[in-house]
Amino acid sequence: MDWLKKTDASEGNTKKTKLSPWNILIVDDDDQIHLITRQALRRFTFQDRTLKFYSAYSAGEARDFLVSEENQFAVILLDVVMEEDDSGLKLADFIRHECKNSYTRIILRTGQPGVAPEYSVIKDYDIDAYKNKTELKQSDLEALFYTSLRSYRDINSLKKQRSNIEQLVDSITSISTAKNLPEFASSLLKQIEGFTGTDRGQLLLEPTESFTVSKGRQKTRVLAMTPESINIYQEEDMQSLEGRIHDLINNSMINHQDIKEHPYYIHYQKTQRGNEIIMALKSREPLTEEDEKLLNLFSSNVSLSYENLMLHDEIQESQRLLIRLLGGAMESRSRETGSHVNRVGDFAAFLAELYGKTADFIECIQMAAPLHDVGKVGTPDAILNKPGALTAEEWITMKEHSMEGYEILKNTDNPIINMAARIALDHHERWDGGGYPGGKIAEDISVEGQIVSLVDVTDALLSNRCYKKAWPFEKAVGIIEEGSGTQFNPELVELFVQNKDAFLEIFNKNPD
Repeated sequence: MDWLKKTDASEGNTKKTKLSPWNILIVDDDDQIHLITRQALRRFTFQDRTLKFYSAYSAGEARDFLVSEENQFAVILLDVVMEEDDSGLKLADFIRHECKNSYTRIILRTGQPGVAPEYSVIKDYDIDAYKNKTELKQSDLEALFYTSLRSYRDINSLKKQRSNIEQLVDSITSISTAKNLPEFASSLLKQIEGFTGTDRGQLLLEPTESFTVSKGRQKTRVLAMTPESINIYQEEDMQSLEGRIHDLINNSMINHQDIKEHPYYIHYQKTQRGNEIIMALKSREPLTEEDEKLLNLFSSNVSLSYENLMLHDEIQESQRLLIRLLGGAMESRSRETGSHVNRVGDFAAFLAELYGKTADFIECIQMAAPLHDVGKVGTPDAILNKPGALTAEEWITMKEHSMEGYEILKNTDNPIINMAARIALDHHERWDGGGYPGGKIAEDISVEGQIVSLVDVTDALLSNRCYKKAWPFEKAVGIIEEGSGTQFNPELVELFVQNKDAFLEIFNKNPD
């Protein structure tokens, strides 16, 4: 393993990482257009990344570039008239519909602007701009590229967040099969490698008596994972870590804090039981702000899962960790606290118990309920965190999170995730059929969906949100009662009202 090789302590941190360029495809049958474009944008940079140009002189040649998996283009400058009068429009249609590429930004350019109406082209083919070839001034092109690259960056950011969630959900099956600490660490660290581009990871543990080879002896151990193997190193092997990472880990443990120094990311946490846990990661490229947020959530929960793995049922606690993490990640994006998803899980379990459900169902819904809003991974921040009322168009976008969450979670072999998929789909349905996305009525709504619908609204009413202040408890109870038989299952409402003091106690035990 590279980290256990002696190296010069000063090596590896003096060179500035060179970021990969933005790939740009110019599609035009006029060689001069290629030359002028390259010349005008030769010094252009966006987020410290330069442009790398590719040239295609026909729509057919461009298709060859586009079907190659090696080429992912941020922006395509596309001539409308080439082999045929509408070659560019046909290529745009090919990109959007046959290639299923909705993220590359397309700028159409033409010497015959009257050939196709500008509005219809932009609307039908998701075009960023439709420009006359005479608009080739450097300032015009730079303005276009700033706008288009920002759009490309933001689209890919949302795409990456969804991919992160899907990878974490998929990891639950492999994590649940872990029978010992190395298997558990391997599963978790492989997920980090996937969603951050990490080359390799190390999970360092400074244990008390519960986490030692011999009970009662304090000893530092290192769990190290590479794609080829996972190894457990003893305290004396710490001295063999290459110079810089050894210093960073020591500094993190001494100062009790995270350290970010590319290519290393060190996360420090001290658990409630007094264990100091350090996760040290080495990444190929600098971590983005979103990467760091996700890693902090992930790393914080990993430490709790590690302790529970050793003290309790390892499979069940590992599943609980990742489900809470996924729900908490969504609440973090919408500026709500992780306590919301915890309370929804506790409320749901208690209401299911009152409703006479089995112990397995109660345990399952407690872990599945926190994932009810996982579909918000695809909802823009501007809508999630809007302080005022949503517009009709924004509301349509917001409502898509139910189906989005179902699509992320469906079709697994895990009963908890399967229940979470049904909850994501049904928790905004109404008893009278006026809900979404399916307009289901009464018993057509899954029981878990009925339960989470009621407790999610309850917690929302009792909590501060970006668009409102918390309501008094009795007022919130009144709203739930008013929804009996219309928004909510009347039997569940009756049980809730009869046991309202117990629900309030659950709420107060886990405040924001």
